[in-house]
Amino acid sequence: NQWIIETHYFWTSPYSYWHMSEKAPDLYLNLSKSSLIIYKGDLNYRKLVYDCKWSITNTSFKEAIGPLASKKDSSPPLLALRTCKAEVLVGIEESRIPPFDDEKDWILVDSVDPNLVLQDTIERIYVGDAYGDIPRGIFIIRGENVVLLGEIDLDKEDEVPLRQVPVEEILIAQREEMEARQRREKLKNKLLHDQGFS
Repeated sequence: NQWIIETHYFWTSPYSYWHMSEKAPDLYLNLSKSSLIIYKGDLNYRKLVYDCKWSITNTSFKEAIGPLASKKDSSPPLLALRTCKAEVLVGIEESRIPPFDDEKDWILVDSVDPNLVLQDTIERIYVGDAYGDIPRGIFIIRGENVVLLGEIDLDKEDEVPLRQVPVEEILIAQREEMEARQRREKLKNKLLHDQGFS
């Protein structure tokens, strides 16, 4: 027995897994040979059920996953594991939903970080006193990855003695800076090794 790790562009595509056989037929065929498919995580669960606002109690999981539902001699059974972070939910019995009669029954959780959707974003690369901007368009940042968010003061930015250069030029400068840093690190490691440090 051994683990085999494989990647596929479809996993990070915007498509629901309903479209797997159409958009990634090679991946779909490969998974069809499995005896069990396990999906982990809230996003995978939502992509399985098309990220729709289904009726929680009147929609079965089998119905919500559409063409991925297990069929004899066709699709293998699948298991979805998640920590519920969104309102998308199916296959829950009415008796298992607790009543919320008034405010005291609700638990407010303030540790859930909202995702950020940024428009017209740029990636700015600094090397020395030069910088270059790479347009990135729409950028989605998961909430748990946000450490600090601030606004740039455009007036103060003009006072900083930096010069803008073409993207191609800043990428070359960045690569040269990284190579120089690697050479310095290699030399430092050699000096330490010669002094008996490993």
